[in-house]
Amino acid sequence: MQRWAGNGIGTWVVILCLMAEAALAGAWPRGEGNHFIASALRFSRSESGDTDTSLSYFHEYGLTDKLTVGLDLNGTPEGANKALAFATYPMPDRFGLKTAVGLALGTLNSQPAVRQVLALGRGLADPSGWLAVDGILDVYTQTGAYDWKAEATLGLNRSEGLKIYGQIETGQSYGQLPYARLGGSAAIRLTEGLDLDIGASTSLHNSDPVRLKLGVWRSF
Repeated sequence: MQRWAGNGIGTWVVILCLMAEAALAGAWPRGEGNHFIASALRFSRSESGDTDTSLSYFHEYGLTDKLTVGLDLNGTPEGANKALAFATYPMPDRFGLKTAVGLALGTLNSQPAVRQVLALGRGLADPSGWLAVDGILDVYTQTGAYDWKAEATLGLNRSEGLKIYGQIETGQSYGQLPYARLGGSAAIRLTEGLDLDIGASTSLHNSDPVRLKLGVWRSF
């Protein structure tokens, strides 16, 4: 689906006030009583030279040791293009992989939608890090149209206060050509439970040639 641009400047203000990232909770449960918040300001530039700015807010909460719930919001100065409430639950490990399924309800591009997620993950010991693969299917309930996306992330713990991670993302929106992107980010510890998240990505096929990200992570 194409990105929606409405007249909801108020939505931008609300999301900005909430600022303390994409995708639903991963293969690892958050744990009962634990919060994780990721918010990021993103800048992109298209091949035609047009620029776009958006702000995301992602909040996970461990309702139980296994069940994670939360909100996934994204907006531009013109309005919101994503507002989802989600839940994820782990499945039995398979072949040494953590596995979880997720379901989200809300709106995408101003249309009612259901998001389904399959998340796989594995911790790495040497070097210390993690590997995650997420498959996402968005179904627009009024029209039956759907989008799909797959993300693969490799992260490394370089020191106690530094994590670096790279991601390959591919997908296809309804009626559009498939796309692929390659990105890299670094999470830098500022204080206990607070990290600065900075990154950039570029197009591999049919996507914006330049995207920049500046965000924060908060755990408590």
